[in-house]
Amino acid sequence: MNIVIMEKSNIDLYLLRDEVKTALKQMGRTEIQVKGFTDYRRAEHYLENHSCDILFAEPQLIGKNGLAFAKEIQDANPNVSIIFITVYEDQILQAVRMHLRPVDYLLKPVPENVQGILQNILAG
Repeated sequence: MNIVIMEKSNIDLYLLRDEVKTALKQMGRTEIQVKGFTDYRRAEHYLENHSCDILFAEPQLIGKNGLAFAKEIQDANPNVSIIFITVYEDQILQAVRMHLRPVDYLLKPVPENVQGILQNILAG
């Protein structure tokens, strides 16, 4: 199982990746791989050869619309669980209008409920 994090800010990427890894460790799920990217081209290259089971995505990436990026991932893998990371709740409404099916969203700064979201996804 793979988790991919797409974030436009290096600092936000490191914070969320650490939070996800800590949550997985506490859940005893250390077999799950976590990869983070700020460059969507590197993420696309990675995803050519790897699956994405859970995607944490910033709706506004540098050089590409994060919602469109998430839609591409979902089209390639309809079973992907998408969690949007945003400052603006209206971006979640945009995602729904694009027929994306996010399982949840996180409002920045990175909250402490990452573990609860991951538990719900992994249990289902």
